[in-house]
Amino acid sequence: MIGGPLSGAIMSFTHQIMGLNGWQWMLLIEAIPAVVLGIVLFFWLQDRPAASTWLTSQEADLIRQDLEREAVTKVHSYSGAVKDKRFWILAVIALFFAAGNYGLLFWMPSLIMSGGITDPFHNGLLVGLAYAFGAVAMVLNSWHSARKNERNLHAAIPAALAGVGLILSGVFSSYFPVAFICLVIGVSGIMAMIPIFWMFPGTLLTGSVAAAGIALLNSCTSLSGIVGSFITSWAKDATGTLESGNYVLGILLILAGLLYLTLSGGPEPSYRSYKSVEA
Repeated sequence: MIGGPLSGAIMSFTHQIMGLNGWQWMLLIEAIPAVVLGIVLFFWLQDRPAASTWLTSQEADLIRQDLEREAVTKVHSYSGAVKDKRFWILAVIALFFAAGNYGLLFWMPSLIMSGGITDPFHNGLLVGLAYAFGAVAMVLNSWHSARKNERNLHAAIPAALAGVGLILSGVFSSYFPVAFICLVIGVSGIMAMIPIFWMFPGTLLTGSVAAAGIALLNSCTSLSGIVGSFITSWAKDATGTLESGNYVLGILLILAGLLYLTLSGGPEPSYRSYKSVEA
C-alpha cells in the first residue's frame, strides 16, 4: 500500500541523479531499511514465550500450555512430514497462490501503464490504492476466521475470488476502470488469503520440523515468484497482450482455492483463552 506510491515517487524524482536511473535509486533506497531491520530483529526477537518482555508470566504460561497440548497431535519427525500428504498439498498451494501473487505484483504497474497511466508516480498511487483495499480485506478476513474458528473456507474463498478477479481483468482489459476494479478484487483476495495460509503449517508441524517445513514452503513461494513473472512474460510473447497472463495466474489461484478444501485442520489456538487472560 505504501510501497507503490513510494516507489513511483522515488523513480520520478531521483531519475538521473548522480547518473543513476530512477529504478536504480529505488532499489538502493528501499534495500537499506530491510538490511537494518534484519539486523535489529536478530537481536530483538525472542525464541520462547517465557523470554518475551511484552508478555505477563500468566500469558506466557498459557501459551506454553497451549503449545504443549497442540504438539500432541502434530508431526514431530521429518520423515512424518514428508509422508504426510497434507504437507505436500500445502506446498502445491504455496506454489500456485504465490505465482499469482508475485505475477500480479511484478506486472501490475505494467498492466496499469497499458491502461494509459504512464507517469510512475500516478501509476504507483493506483497500485497503492489497490493494496489499501487488500489491507482492509486481510484484516477483516483474518478477524472473521478467528471469530468463527475456521480456516479452510476463509482461505479457499479469497483464493477463488482472486482468481476470478485476475481473469476478469484480462477480459475487460480494453475498459481500464473495470479492469482496475477487477485487479483490486484480485489483490484483495490474495492479501486476505496469505495470513490464513501461514496458519496451516503450525497446525500440522511442531518444533524443528515446523521450522524446516515452513522454510520449504517459503522456498516454494520464492520459486513461484520466478514462475509467476515468467508466466506473464511468456503469455505476452505468445499472444502479444500483457493481460493474457492473468488468465493463467487466475486459474492457478482458483486451483489453490480448491486444494484448500481438501485440507483437514488441526487444533485451533485458544483464542478465547487469551481474551479471558486479558479480561
